[in-house]
Amino acid sequence: MIELITNPLALGFVAAQGGAVFLTAWLSKRYLNLASPWWKPLLMLLSYFAWIVATGVGYTLIGGSWAMMEGGFFVLALFVSASLSALVFTFVWLVGPFLMKHANG
Repeated sequence: MIELITNPLALGFVAAQGGAVFLTAWLSKRYLNLASPWWKPLLMLLSYFAWIVATGVGYTLIGGSWAMMEGGFFVLALFVSASLSALVFTFVWLVGPFLMKHANG
């Protein structure tokens, strides 16, 4: 975990995971014309679960094993790091418009 914090490339990768989850949720909200901000956390959660399924299927298709010592722990770490990053993106997506509204007067 210390390497994740100190390595900028790893931090960028984690941010990209959350960004991909956010982008999917944002595009879904825009495509479905959902006006209420209450949809944002639900769409982020659905997008995150879709990311988990896509990652798991992709990992299995390239021949990955789900045993913990054969790569399963790595995939589990990807799921956890993506969830933390997605939480940050969700918070910014929810709070950002309120902060911008108050900043502009």
